[in-house]
This record gives sequence, structure tokens and C-alpha cells, in this order.
Amino acid sequence: MHTELTKTYSSHRERENLLRIQQQEKLYDYYISDELKILKRLNDVLGITFDEDDVDEFQKEYVNITKKVINQLAIVYKEPAQRTIIKSGKPDEKLTKYLSSILPANVNTLDKIAHRYSKLFNTSLTRVNFRNGKVVYDVLPSYLFDVITDDNDPYMLTQVSYDKYIKNEDGDDELYTVFWTKDKHYMRQVLEVGDKYIYGDEVPIGNNGEMVNPYGVIPFAVMRMEMQGDFWGTGQCDLANVNEQLNFLLTDLTNGGIIMQSWGTPFLANTGLEEKNKKVRFGPKHPIAVKQTNSEFPPVFEYKNANPLIAEVRATIDWKIKMIALTKGLNPNSFLADAKAASGYSKIVDSLEQLEIRRDDIEPCRIYEDERFDITRAVVNYHAEFPENGLEKLPDDIYLAVDFADINIPQTTDEKIKENEFKLKNGLMSIIDIMKEQNPDLTDEEIEARLKKNLEVNSRLKG
Repeated sequence: MHTELTKTYSSHRERENLLRIQQQEKLYDYYISDELKILKRLNDVLGITFDEDDVDEFQKEYVNITKKVINQLAIVYKEPAQRTIIKSGKPDEKLTKYLSSILPANVNTLDKIAHRYSKLFNTSLTRVNFRNGKVVYDVLPSYLFDVITDDNDPYMLTQVSYDKYIKNEDGDDELYTVFWTKDKHYMRQVLEVGDKYIYGDEVPIGNNGEMVNPYGVIPFAVMRMEMQGDFWGTGQCDLANVNEQLNFLLTDLTNGGIIMQSWGTPFLANTGLEEKNKKVRFGPKHPIAVKQTNSEFPPVFEYKNANPLIAEVRATIDWKIKMIALTKGLNPNSFLADAKAASGYSKIVDSLEQLEIRRDDIEPCRIYEDERFDITRAVVNYHAEFPENGLEKLPDDIYLAVDFADINIPQTTDEKIKENEFKLKNGLMSIIDIMKEQNPDLTDEEIEARLKKNLEVNSRLKG
């Protein structure tokens, strides 16, 4: 009895995981506008309503609102975050500069991707890697990973695995699954036996003959937007569903509305011509020929239109866009083609809405930053043991303070000038701060040198 129950539960978990992978892959297909997969999904949806032969002839239309919605929701990293190493309760400038030097050069872009994936999937993983003597952050879509969690904590990872193709001695690709636990790191070949797939023996990766995890931690940082009872939670499935419906309506509008309204269906009667295909189809390529029944009537050849509801379909498309935007806390006008320019007040309201979204995301992003830093320290400290890597160890008694950039309510030029003048007058900022707002990639030293040069040039020209 116990064995049967265990098998049933295991089978249920496998089905649930397969469904999770399928949902996340669908979300990713829409987010990146994978044309082949979107068209395949569109064909499947159209096939529910239309004949398969008609679907094959349709002009397919699709849009990508999924990416626009997700990118507007993920705004914590709209501007680069500022990271500072804290030691003994005080900022440590030397360690802060060292951390900046070993982080990936594109860390700001990777932050945005990780946040967007977490908004899309609810949970995203970032692999802290080390390649070519540098720390690397690999941000990949969630459906590529399988996880096992602690029996008493569904959010605590005990194993992460993912598939990888590796060339054998003959140069052929073989499928393996790579495994990470806190203590072990290895891979197993995926073998096809009959109609099933099984794993081969554990084999080492590279020179890691003992198959140990050299870092002592699973090198994957988790960004999770909501705790929904299991590790992954549920992503923006409603968004992908609306996107799918929009593509259906647009395709129907183009084919059943615009093309049919413009061309119609040829209709022939008493012409002596008879349609060989008994299945009635519509459109300019499929004339309907009625068999001659009365010789007294003259031959007829004309085009028949179905009076498609073009305006109504367009209104439905706009309504669906507004509905999904409003449910996500966004301004629907930014998604509509005929939207008018927003007033200054509307822009302020939009900014306030985004501030609320940002406020909800700050804590998950801060947890992610802390975990990623701890993993980065473990990875760096291991590889610092090899002199050829040119790394220094990060002390255990330091922690990372992250300052996420604020979202500013839109200001006019005059308002911005008055605000800067007030802050300068009351010592709340310096000229360097003003210039850094416009050139965030410059260091204080570079800005100071540029300001001195500008003053010299201005003084010389005024003569």
C-alpha cells in the first residue's frame, strides 16, 4: 500500500512539473516573440473554430504585448543599482571598488533580465559562474531547470538540474543532465530505452573527478516575486492567454473582415459550371457554383460579402488590451494604437502607479541581491586560491548594501532647475551629483576633471 501511494504521488509530481515547464515555455515564447512557436500555437487556436484547410490559407497576424507589459512591470532596475560593501558598520571604498571590478561588465543588463523573468515566471534563477578568469552571471528562462526542495521548506533548494548537450569522442552530441547539490556536482547521460528515458551513472564534469561542489553552496540565486506555496509559483499565464486571443482576433479581422470585405466570395449560378468540391468554403479562392436548375434564369456571376463586424472586432481587441493592462496596474493608453498624448497630470498618475509596483518588488530584489552576493563570494573565494586567476578573497565579515534607483515624478525643465538650485543652496547635493545624474557611468574623479576643463574653457572664451 505504501509503495503504491509513493508511486502515485511521484507520478503526480512528474505531471505537475511537466505542466509547469509547458506553461513557462509558452510564456517565454510570447515574451521573446518566437515566431515559429507563436504561429504554431496560433494555428492550434484557429483550428478550434475554422477548418484546417482554411487555416492553412489564412494570413497570420500576431503582436507581442507580453514583452511590453512585463517590461513596464519590471522597473526596479530601470536605472543601475548602486552597490556598497559594508565592513564594521561603515562603507568600505576599497572593497566596493574591488567588487565592481570583478562583477560582470553587463551586470545592469543582467539585473533587468532577471527581474523581468521573475515578473514573467514569478521565479527566476541566476547561475553564478566563473569563465575565462571572470565572474559571470547566467540568466536563463525558468523552464530549463528542474529543482528539488527541502521537505520542510518548499523554497529552499537542495538540488538544481538542467540538460546539456556534450560531444562524445566521435564528435556527436549526447544529452546529459547536469546536477548541483550543496555537496556534489556531476552529470548523468540521458538514455533512451524503449519508449522511456533513464539516467546513466554519475560521471564527473571536467577535472572534478571526485564530483564535489567546490563552492559549498548551490550556485544559483533565486528571485521570487510572490510566495505561492511551492518553489516556482505561477507566472503571467493570463497575459499569455490574452496575447493568444489577440492574435486570433487580429487574424480573424484580417481574413474574415478586411479580405472578405474587399473581395468577397465568387458566386455562380446557371453558368453550366459546377463546383467539384462538395465542402462549402469561403473566400476569393473558393467560388461557390450552383448547379443549373432552371434554364429560364440568366447566368449569374457576382461576389458575395458576409458583412463582417470589423468595428466590433476592433473594439473587442481594444477592450482586451485595456482589460489586461488595468489588471496589471498599468495605463492602457500606452498600449493602444490610437492613444492620445498624455497630459502632465496623467504622467504623474502613471508614475505613482509604477512607484507602487516598484515598492512591492524592492524586497524580493533585495533578498535576491543578498543571496547572489553570498554565492558570488563563495565562487570568488574558491577561485582566488589559484594565483593565475588574479583574484582576492572577499572577507566573511562584510555584507552588501544596495541602493535601488528611485523613480522620479516627471518634471518640467524649470521645475528641475529650481529643485537643483535649492539643493545646491542648502548643501543637499553638489555639481558633481547633478552631472552624475546625466552621466551615471562616470566616476567622481572623471566628472571633477571634466568640470575643471569646462570652467577653464568658459573662462578663456569670456576672456
